[in-house]
Formats: sequence, structure tokens, C-alpha cells
Amino acid sequence: MDLPLRLHGSERAPRLPIPSPGPIEHALGLGSAYGDEFLPIADRLRRITILDPSDSFSTDHVAGVPCRYVKPRTNGDMPFDRETFDLITCFGVLHHIANISHVMAECHRCLRPRGIFLVREPITSMGDWRRPRAGLTKRERGIPVKIFHEIIAKAGFRIRRRGFCVFPVITKLATAVGIAPFNHRSLTALDSIVSLAFSWNDRYHRTRVIEKFGPQALYFVLEKPASAC
Repeated sequence: MDLPLRLHGSERAPRLPIPSPGPIEHALGLGSAYGDEFLPIADRLRRITILDPSDSFSTDHVAGVPCRYVKPRTNGDMPFDRETFDLITCFGVLHHIANISHVMAECHRCLRPRGIFLVREPITSMGDWRRPRAGLTKRERGIPVKIFHEIIAKAGFRIRRRGFCVFPVITKLATAVGIAPFNHRSLTALDSIVSLAFSWNDRYHRTRVIEKFGPQALYFVLEKPASAC
């Protein structure tokens, strides 16, 4: 029934199930840049819309699929009619946004009943934000697991699947030898197994060494119930 995406973790998208085989009429990518996360399912897509504030990314197609870019509104509202999309993806974007709850509610509004929302976000503080952090913005921080669940429930989504991912030891070792870990099926599978084994270690502020041996991100496969209005 489900078709897994190949990418996982920091390379854009997790190995997640998407709607049953068949065409996907319209997909939305939040902060998707060039739309690479859609490549594994491009043969099933009819149209792609990418919501991205940057002017650096622009393409009229992704692997032959028509694509258009739309800029988000500053208040978090999405400039789309309700029930516009069959699939929405959001990988590592929400934790950059001030009002996560509002954006999640907007995704629910724009998704068609039985539509799928794939989301993956960091679940740690990502260091001490009171001080400069290399490669991170001042306000960039992960979403605590409990709060993540509360936001999802409030938005009205049903959780079809969730999983921990991005185990730091695997990513660091692979990167050190020049490997993009989540573009390899074996390393992606290993990351899933180890992240599950250490899923108990989900402390938000990880200051002790033992606390750093835990998955850094959490993914969800969310569905808008058919009864949602």
C-alpha cells in the first residue's frame, strides 16, 4: 500500500509512506528549495507548488513535473484555497518559524481529506541559543517531543506513523568519511534501528555526554481525517 521515500534525515526527506499507488494530483513543499525531496515519487506527481521565501531557488519543473514557487505571508497564512493539496512535505522547516501551531493549522486547512502531511523536525535545543552557534540562526531550535504531539493534535491531524531518526554518531562518522548517510539505504536503515533503540533518550537540553546519544529528530506521517471539515 505504501511507497517509501528513499531520502531520510538531513538529506531532505525521511523514509516515509505516502498515499497508496496512483497519481498524486498536487503536492506542496514547504521550504523545499529545488524540490529534491519529490524526486523519488516524481513519476506519480502531476503538479508541485513550493512555498519558499528565498529568491535563490527557481525552476519550472522537478524531473519533468510542472512546478511553481509562491512566497509565504509574514503572518504565517498560506495563500491557497482550502483543500488544495493531496500531499504536503515539510522537512526541517518548522523549527525556523515563530508560530508553528498556526502553520500546522494552515497545512491542515490546505490539505484535502485523507491527504498526507510528511514532516520531520529536530527535537533538541540544538545547543545553547544564548550564545552564537555555528551554522544556526539565533532563534533556531528544535521542537520538544511533547509539544510536537500537542501541536499535531490541536491542528486536527491523525498520526499514521512516527519515528525517531538522525542518530548523531552515525551522521558524524559517515560525514567524516565523505558519505551522505541518508542517501544510502543501509545507513538509513541502521539509523532507524539505532534511533528506535535510543528513543528513550529524548531529553531536549542535552548537556551531559550520555544525553547526546539519542535521536536528534522525529518524523511523522500525518493524515487529515476524511471527516475533517
